[in-house]
Amino acid sequence: GTWGLTNSGTNLYLTYMPAVPTNTLFDEWDAPSNGYWTADMNWKDRSAPEVGNPTKILKFGGFGGYGGWGGDPAYAATNDNVVNFLLNRLVFTNDNTLATNTLAGNTLEFRNGDAALEQWSVGAYNVYTPVNLATDLVLRGSGSGIIAMTNITGVGGMTKLDSWTMSLVGSNTFLGAFTIDSTNGTVRLESANALIGVGTVALNNGTVFATNSAA
Repeated sequence: GTWGLTNSGTNLYLTYMPAVPTNTLFDEWDAPSNGYWTADMNWKDRSAPEVGNPTKILKFGGFGGYGGWGGDPAYAATNDNVVNFLLNRLVFTNDNTLATNTLAGNTLEFRNGDAALEQWSVGAYNVYTPVNLATDLVLRGSGSGIIAMTNITGVGGMTKLDSWTMSLVGSNTFLGAFTIDSTNGTVRLESANALIGVGTVALNNGTVFATNSAA
């Protein structure tokens, strides 16, 4: 990983960006393929990841092109596993600012104590799979692309860090706390039910913005 320093006003923050491991628990989508998670050919190592491994790390990327030309088009990766897909980290590295990639399909479940969703890129993502929090989830990364999420449930909570924008759409009913400690970052509430039934909401740093549909 990499350590660094950032500042906001008179405050100085020590940051840590964990490295993405290159081991058997790390699976990368073969961007910009459209298709189903169970198809071996849609993954770079030509082997679909197993479903029941709570230490699993998944990476979804995308090539940004050169000077706005030749970048990967937007793609949709659909989780067609019929049981909850267990994972530890969800890593986004889409370098195409013109492409919004989508994760669709069935439920993703974060279960390990160090669970994280990481945005390291300028490209946007729609995480339109249901997400079950069996543990607390940290949302982090030095990227700038928007990440939209919906249908977040479970007993865990979330902590939003760093400067990228998170957009909460639809209905989210997770029971844990939602802590926003996001220097120069934003959480957008896109619906009236964006945080319905959620435990305590703490804004320590950053901005929360409610759209007209959330009013």
